[in-house]
Amino acid sequence: MFFRPVALMVAPTALVYAALYVLNDYLFGSLWFSPGVGWVFLPNGLRLIAILLFEEWGALGIIVGSLAMVGVQGSEADSGTAIGAALINGLAPLAARQVCLGLAQLDVHLQTLTATGLLRVTLIFSSLSAALHQCWFAWRGSSEHFFAQLLLTLTANMVGAMLVLYTFKFVLHFSERLRKG
Repeated sequence: MFFRPVALMVAPTALVYAALYVLNDYLFGSLWFSPGVGWVFLPNGLRLIAILLFEEWGALGIIVGSLAMVGVQGSEADSGTAIGAALINGLAPLAARQVCLGLAQLDVHLQTLTATGLLRVTLIFSSLSAALHQCWFAWRGSSEHFFAQLLLTLTANMVGAMLVLYTFKFVLHFSERLRKG
């Protein structure tokens, strides 16, 4: 019984994450500063939405989707670095959620988030993810320009998240209006 609801959260999250990763690569791959570091990263928006909606199960879906992308696309980095990055993809947003709830005392429910609240949550999620990823890559020796890549990753995370989140919020708002008539 327990497996079915979990699978309905994890599998779609993993599939949509992988699809957004491919879409992001297709749309913005030419804007990369270095492999994996570009100006827009759409999957960050899904990371945020998955964590806000499904919490730990969303994190697991992001990790599974990230590992699938490593397996499909391969990686220029060694497998340990790629696996660590996949774990950070899922766990950093989960940690950011706790920061939002505890330190920032933000409401993290999508239906009640204001535009300003959504921006603050996105900034916390994007900052923590960018910092953890760049620290991981620096520690593994695969980051040549730490501060440039940190700022670029933060920018990509923010832009990608804002595009996905506001699209998601618009779709939710529009669907509510359609249901009400």
